[in-house]
Amino acid sequence: MVGILPFWLGTLSVKAQTSSPQVFLPGSDGIPLMADLTPLADTFTQIGDAQGRLIDFSTKGDVTSQALFAYYDIALPNLGWKKQAPGLYQRQADQLQIFFDAGASQGENLIKFQLILSTPQ
Repeated sequence: MVGILPFWLGTLSVKAQTSSPQVFLPGSDGIPLMADLTPLADTFTQIGDAQGRLIDFSTKGDVTSQALFAYYDIALPNLGWKKQAPGLYQRQADQLQIFFDAGASQGENLIKFQLILSTPQ
């Protein structure tokens, strides 16, 4: 047992050193991007005016819809977002919608984020 503990602790330190930094949804104020998702180049669109902004962003990944929505069902309430329906979240006047399209991106699942941020009046 004594010999197993140092090996186990050594494994933990390697994992801690190789973990990737948290990536966030571009244009958002801290909405995390699930670790299994890869941003797709040239898919970030932001349109804005005095009333707010619309942000569209797409990713791909080998993730199930159940795992994706379970992740955001846990992560977003900690940031003040409330689930309205599967894939639809609201924080005050702001809205986030997540779309899941199985096998749409070269055999991987396509996940699209649409964020509507209102400008405080």
